[in-house]
Amino acid sequence: MKKISILMFLIIILISCKQKENAKPVKLAVSDTLTVFAVKSYNTNFWEDVAYLYKVEYNTKVDYTFFSDATALLDSLSGIYKTKNHFPDAVIGIDRYNEAISHKDTLFADFKPYNYRYIRHRFMPRKYFYLTPYAYNYPVWYYNIDFGDFPKTLGVFQDHNFDDDVILFDPTKNFLGRDYMLWCLSTYRNIGIRKYWRGIKSSVHSFEEDFEKASVKFYAGEASVMLFPIINPYISNKNYFFATEGYYSSVFYAGIPKRALYPQKSQQFINFILNDDFQKKLLDKKIAIPISDNVLRYVLEGFNPKKSGINYYEKLRERDIRNNKRTMNRLWKRTFKKRRKK
Repeated sequence: MKKISILMFLIIILISCKQKENAKPVKLAVSDTLTVFAVKSYNTNFWEDVAYLYKVEYNTKVDYTFFSDATALLDSLSGIYKTKNHFPDAVIGIDRYNEAISHKDTLFADFKPYNYRYIRHRFMPRKYFYLTPYAYNYPVWYYNIDFGDFPKTLGVFQDHNFDDDVILFDPTKNFLGRDYMLWCLSTYRNIGIRKYWRGIKSSVHSFEEDFEKASVKFYAGEASVMLFPIINPYISNKNYFFATEGYYSSVFYAGIPKRALYPQKSQQFINFILNDDFQKKLLDKKIAIPISDNVLRYVLEGFNPKKSGINYYEKLRERDIRNNKRTMNRLWKRTFKKRRKK
């Protein structure tokens, strides 16, 4: 009886294996288009170049929806979440402020890219990869006239030497405006920042929303000083300067929405923007500094902020940004509301 039961058991196993062999493979639904929410770049052709590279590599078309700013992008994403519609496959261009205050765990999936080890250590997410950094740059001051000895500190704008002569950016509409507030917060902390912003009020010529329009005003001579993003810390142009109080890094992030239809393709895209080819293209097109040390060690080899006279006092943590969100909003509304774009 025992032998019969063992024999029957073996027969059942053989039959089930045969059925699996003959079973037809299940075809997964795969789209030949990747939908991406992106923030507009200074170089309007950049994302088209990225789409071309991605199609050549993966035979997948990239369909962009562009937003003027990361705040508008996240507002749109939150609206989609509430209506329970399908999310885009990927999001790219989130700035540091929005990365800190957004509901990352609600909107985005936790995905660790395969080459995450190459991300610059100080930008590496501590635990979860809801949003992954892929590039950064430095906001600096740029002068369009020869002053001889250029001011070296942020505080110089409080001395009334540049009254109505400085172009800044609206922090509600432009990442440079938000990053300047964070730069000040990093330098002066939450007490000194109030005094500093009150002190520079008279220096502000205008608050701009669009970088290109601000550049037109600047090069037309309407103002002598403008906040400007640069991608090379080796400053060959004497009209740039890093403030001696410390410099600040603008960081850009990408992520995968939780309800993305094709998460495998989304993950493929995040891996793509961290590979060496894409990272090098950031520099070639003068968009930003690559986040990958694997690329940077060849491009910025030997760069040392201390030896170059640049101080690095950036001590902001995510909770610092969240905790001071209300303070910065109040500063913007109270100090500069009446001096918005002319």
